[in-house]
Amino acid sequence: MSTIAPNSGQTGTHTHPVDELIYIITGRGEGEEDGKTFKIEPGTIIYAKAGVPHNCKNYSDETMQMYCIYVPALADDAVERITKNAKIRVKKNE
Repeated sequence: MSTIAPNSGQTGTHTHPVDELIYIITGRGEGEEDGKTFKIEPGTIIYAKAGVPHNCKNYSDETMQMYCIYVPALADDAVERITKNAKIRVKKNE
């Protein structure tokens, strides 16, 4: 699960070494994939192939929530890089 701040928050253009499926739950804005732009809103599904630059921008007044699935799963070091500044909402049992 990823979130983007309201009013012009964005993921920033980036790539992944694996395919990514992104399901937009809340928020409205613009997606960019491989230089092409398109509208995103709740219910939008984005398929970003491995290595293809993509970005999601939130132009709404609400937080954009995105459910992201990586196929195959990202390596542990990639997950650590992505989540290093994330706020932990659910802690693993130790």
